[in-house]
Amino acid sequence: LDMDLSPGVDYNAVQTAAFAKLNALGLRDAATADYVMFLFPPGISPYIAYAYINWWASFYSDTWGGSVSAHMHEVGHNFGLA
Repeated sequence: LDMDLSPGVDYNAVQTAAFAKLNALGLRDAATADYVMFLFPPGISPYIAYAYINWWASFYSDTWGGSVSAHMHEVGHNFGLA
């Protein structure tokens, strides 16, 4: 992303920029990608990971992107498990 990614930057702004980049690449929704995983650099997100219920994307902070248990938990939310 072409933006400041230093610790403390607003994670919502980073999320918005990441979606804009996906849109520019033609990946707009679940019809063009089954699942998208976003990985925040250290110090951006206040959460270790999060996902929205019944949606196609999840978000991971720093090294949590490599955690199988975090993936399973967040993908559960993507599949509709609250």
